Amino acid sequence: MKKFRVPFKLLVIFSASLLNAQTVYNTSFSPGHGWTLNSYNNLTTGVEGDSPNIWYVSDAESNKGVGNRGGANCGNVTLHVGSTMLGDGGASYDGGGCTNFGLGPCASCVANGLYCVKTDRAAISPAINTTAQTGLTLSFLYIHLGTALLDNGEIIYSVNGGSTWISLGVVPKSGCCSGAASCAVGCTNNAACTGSHQGKWSLYSSMLPVSCENISNLMLGFRWYNDDVSTAAKDPSIAVDDVTITTSILSVQASLLQSVVNPNDIDLTWSTSSENHNKGFTIERGEDGLNFRPIGYITGKNNSTQQRYTFNDRDVKQGRLYYYRYKPEEDNDKNFVYSNIVSGELTDETHFKMYPNPANDALIVTFDQMEQTTIFIELYDACGKTISNYTTKDFKYNGSGYFIDTKAISNGLYFYKVSGLNKHLTGKLIIQH
Repeated sequence: MKKFRVPFKLLVIFSASLLNAQTVYNTSFSPGHGWTLNSYNNLTTGVEGDSPNIWYVSDAESNKGVGNRGGANCGNVTLHVGSTMLGDGGASYDGGGCTNFGLGPCASCVANGLYCVKTDRAAISPAINTTAQTGLTLSFLYIHLGTALLDNGEIIYSVNGGSTWISLGVVPKSGCCSGAASCAVGCTNNAACTGSHQGKWSLYSSMLPVSCENISNLMLGFRWYNDDVSTAAKDPSIAVDDVTITTSILSVQASLLQSVVNPNDIDLTWSTSSENHNKGFTIERGEDGLNFRPIGYITGKNNSTQQRYTFNDRDVKQGRLYYYRYKPEEDNDKNFVYSNIVSGELTDETHFKMYPNPANDALIVTFDQMEQTTIFIELYDACGKTISNYTTKDFKYNGSGYFIDTKAISNGLYFYKVSGLNKHLTGKLIIQH
């Protein structure tokens, strides 16, 4: 059977190599940066606890460069999410834990002497003019971890001056460093993230969608949401600095990487609209979405247009989730940007499928013996509150398959549990109208 998972929504176009870069926008969050902190938009759930975490701009989480740990009061201000109850301690957030004590939804926390720190808010840029600019690349330095079920920083953008917002994807995890915070550079890479270690500064760089080009009111943002599951403050949350948009001549323009899961293997596909001195693509695989290793190489078409590529991974095992990306290699330039990350997992346990994810107004549901088996689907939010319950009789047939109407469910990230099959299935589901 096929089971397809995309860990987060990413860019449709990215740059394999950047030449003749020109800066369109940049900020290091010094005075006059113009960003609005703790804002709300159409992607937020609209529900927070009584003590949500807060976006700050300060020197409490100094940027000391890629590969170095964070530190306080080192002379370089950053944008970061800090604590409500403990104040601005840098990129360290209140994890909460109200629901872990069996008290139910966030509303019951205060009455029991606890605080619900469920958070969903953003920091957004001023309007950015990209008139007459194409081939836009977004880059920034960042720290990002989050340790509970749903603690994430997300990149968002708007092409209409902030009226509506679109998700560009969750910021990749940056890992942690050992050692206490200090103003000295240095980091023991890949230290175990225990919830108290300092985050490691990393570089993000990828192309913006073409809808961001040639407009006068592009806006960027970073959204932080956490689910009030942990029982102590956590370090790190997210910190961002040196946000830059450049316009460039592209060596390679390529489409979104996609994965298709077959019964015994996983196919990866992508295409290019143009290639300039492209030697080929190194395909990389990982099992945690952070650490990757090469598993294959596809020769490029050097100087060409309209090419399609496929890579088949047969060295996979049932029940294991794999992450994939590829790295282009050019004759004339050593700079590159990785593709987006996709995932795939084989399973022989059940033929149940529920898609798409993210979902819009409907979820398609399929499984073996559809008419003879009764299944139950429970949808609940990050605080454990049940949003909807479905059984087989609630499925509607539209002539080609069975579906669940999700029009009345607000945008956000939810959890689901499926029972009635030969095992219980759980997972995450994004609703995005």
